[in-house]
Amino acid sequence: MNNVTVTTLPFEIAPSPIMFYMDYGIKESGKTLTVSYLADDEDGENPVMYCDGMGAIFTSHRNARRSEHERMQEALALDSSWDPDLSLLESGAPELAFRKAWIAAAKQHVEFMVWADETGRRSNPDEAYYHRRASAFWRECGRSGIGGVSIWHFAFSESVAHEVWADLREQGVIGAKDSVMLDCYEHGGQSWSISGTGTQCRWDTSRGAGVWVPDADCIAAIELQKAVYAFGDINKVRGSWQVSLDASDTTRSFSTEEQAYLWLSIYAEGKKVTKKMLATGRDRAHYHICRGVLDQYNAWLAGECYGVVVATFSNVGTEAEPEWELEGSDETWGYIGSDSTAAMLPTVLN
Repeated sequence: MNNVTVTTLPFEIAPSPIMFYMDYGIKESGKTLTVSYLADDEDGENPVMYCDGMGAIFTSHRNARRSEHERMQEALALDSSWDPDLSLLESGAPELAFRKAWIAAAKQHVEFMVWADETGRRSNPDEAYYHRRASAFWRECGRSGIGGVSIWHFAFSESVAHEVWADLREQGVIGAKDSVMLDCYEHGGQSWSISGTGTQCRWDTSRGAGVWVPDADCIAAIELQKAVYAFGDINKVRGSWQVSLDASDTTRSFSTEEQAYLWLSIYAEGKKVTKKMLATGRDRAHYHICRGVLDQYNAWLAGECYGVVVATFSNVGTEAEPEWELEGSDETWGYIGSDSTAAMLPTVLN
């Protein structure tokens, strides 16, 4: 190989300019030379749109299609004006939750108590009386109302509805369960991040510009990983992946996120877990999965789309003065991410 300058080889498919900063994979056997490298994929497909297990990203950007706005509103349980969609409280489990909260508020709220006193027959009413009146009012009047009076006749009803909406949204009962709010930094290009974690610029960062919604594969992964993340979290600290346990101040560092997760999963195996721990684990799991999706999506937006090319050459010259002639190339396209793809180059020749 002392007689070979890789950049002068007669490649059929041009190496990506990024190879100026990467090592080629090289293998020489007799008069045959095999070289692996990255080539730019000009037709790289959006991984969020075309790959399973990536979920979906919807945006409120002014240039986005109306249908995308609607999908984001649906995911966040918002109406067409981007306000909480209180119509979601009109049936099923959300209605039952609203009914319970409204009756509890009505029996203690002076506005309803005055109305009950004015329309009732009992003197010296107690809390049980107001509870019965509130229950009967909901049953008989509800939101449609009778005689011009409905639950919305009372000013406190709207605040109760918003509180119930917020609680159900947090639980994932309404809107898209496990969805994650996103920020978008846009300055000559776009970079998406989990809200509050990426580049924050008062001019170029749009807070809450989008939402990530998991697909069925993502949800299955969240269900699997929540019992692991129930015991601790994994974060990148100064170039290494650090596991922090909830039960102690113990931390462990690993060179890859995969190694860190494996260690945490072994630690969690067989240990008792509570509902509260699982809820925490679920939040962490969908955060990590979303972050992985954004890594891929941002790499695609940045044009880090490649094919791995394995070119084979034969020496038609002499050993002292080799002359390399291309025999052929094999290509595999669809890779995203410069560092992760380049790390494969030495292995494809084994």
